[in-house]
Order: sequence, then C-alpha cells, then structure tokens
Amino acid sequence: MNDLINDQLARLLNDLDHLPYMGRRDRIVTEVLETNGVYLIPNTLQPGARYICEITLHGIRATGGDEADVITNWIDAAHDQRAAA
Repeated sequence: MNDLINDQLARLLNDLDHLPYMGRRDRIVTEVLETNGVYLIPNTLQPGARYICEITLHGIRATGGDEADVITNWIDAAHDQRAAA
C-alpha cells in the first residue's frame, strides 16, 4: 500500500472510530465519492429479494447482508489490513 493511501486510510479510520453509525455511513460515502470507490446497497424494498451489500475503498473490499453489516465489516477489514502492514 503506498504512503498516500496509507495516510488517507489512517485518517479515515481515526474519523470512523469517533463517529456514531450515521456519521460513519456519511463519512464512508464521502470517501467513496472522492476516491472512486464502490458503495453498493441494493433496493431492499423488493419483496423476496436476496441481495448483498458491498464497499470497496482504498483497495479493501467488504460485503454484508445489510448496510450496517457491510460498514462494520469494511471497518474491521481496514483495521486488519493496517495492522498487517
């Protein structure tokens, strides 16, 4: 991971660690828009629909069964990647 992405990821994780859920959602969506990431939350209003949510940001991809789950999974994966670096 290059230094610029590593610095951006560190700042993002620091911000997320101090925000409630809706703040985390907004912060991640903003980062996705600014960095050409992916934030895929399908329409859950379709009866009987099966779906998966996805976030790909700073080279880290996570999935989940709903929006809260995918946000938590992405944050966990990002912390794991930072710890391994």
